[in-house]
Amino acid sequence: MYIFKNGKRLRCGYTTGLCAAAASKAAVEMLLFGNKISEISVSKEFFACRVKEDVVFSLENINITDDAVICAVRKDAGDDIDVTDGLLICAKAERSANMQDIESGDSGRGLLFKNGKTTEGEQEEAKVIIKGGEGVGRVTMPGLDQPVGETAINSGPRRMIEGFVKEVCKAAGYRGGIDITIFVPEGEKAAQETFNPILGIKGGISILGTTGIVEPMSTSAVIETIKAEISVKSKASDYLTAVPGNYGMEFVTVRLGISESRIIKCSNYIGDAIDSFCENGIKGILLAGNLGKFVKLAGGIFNTHSRNADCRLDILIRCALKAGAPADTLLEIDKCVTTDAAVEILKKREMLKGTMRIVITQAEHYVKRRCGSGLEAGIIIFANDKSVLCRTDNAEELCRKLRNRV
Repeated sequence: MYIFKNGKRLRCGYTTGLCAAAASKAAVEMLLFGNKISEISVSKEFFACRVKEDVVFSLENINITDDAVICAVRKDAGDDIDVTDGLLICAKAERSANMQDIESGDSGRGLLFKNGKTTEGEQEEAKVIIKGGEGVGRVTMPGLDQPVGETAINSGPRRMIEGFVKEVCKAAGYRGGIDITIFVPEGEKAAQETFNPILGIKGGISILGTTGIVEPMSTSAVIETIKAEISVKSKASDYLTAVPGNYGMEFVTVRLGISESRIIKCSNYIGDAIDSFCENGIKGILLAGNLGKFVKLAGGIFNTHSRNADCRLDILIRCALKAGAPADTLLEIDKCVTTDAAVEILKKREMLKGTMRIVITQAEHYVKRRCGSGLEAGIIIFANDKSVLCRTDNAEELCRKLRNRV
């Protein structure tokens, strides 16, 4: 399965959730049928997208004992840049030991059984208990898909695992309990390169995915990560800061004295971040970014990636015109390559202050319209030398609240 982005043909991959579900299906099949297999297939009907044939996963690290079966599927992220690419996603399947184990799961109803089966009518289908082991993170902060204390196997993968396992159990005529433990031997190390430490997920990676398919350079995956971080941090404060990246982070922490625990890196997805702030009931946000990104807010642009809208100088020229800049100044700015160069021209012509006043007024207008009435929003725009170019009237008060950890 391929997609085309920016003129390139890119191969899709599989989520950690689908790999975990496939490994679970294989482990249960070997456990219940007693035969060793080298691969497991997932029907094309499972995918709610353009998969044209069944997907076959090779199995690794197969270990069969009388009581349990372990096997692994190696994560293939396709052409996506993903730290989990190549990791072994392992599943251990075993029959539930007793009634208490069965009743402690998330779904179904557990009943006593003997020799792996219940009598007819006692239980309609197998009961699946899903656990996380080595290399799978554990949630320590509220606001995520799973509750505090639970392993970071999201609800989508849990449904996949349960569905695949029940499918095998039905084919085997097994209606007892099945314990599935998902573990990732290299997961704890890989997690250090993810957002998990920021999100309060400790000890490993998260098992993620809803469709089973990873699209290379997926914007949806980035946006979902941003939303998850907002959800977590909104539980600790009514006021948060959003910055595009490391420059903004340095400016906010060093110049404004705001803790990283109150800062969200939103990349180019400023609009999606604002929407998520609103959804999480935040009272106030401070947006801080350099002119190259944030001048686009003055044009009502909330995805600031240059491929989406590279009109920095056009907006700056318009704001300079409204501030009274003469035609020769505007033509000179039009020849610039960067906003920094344009700033120098405006300084020399003593037009910078007036132009920045127009920039921040227009940016505030569009941000307030995006936020609605329920969220107070302030903006600070700085130059690459970290000097403040302009700010909204409420920016200093928002900084005070953020420093006081309101």
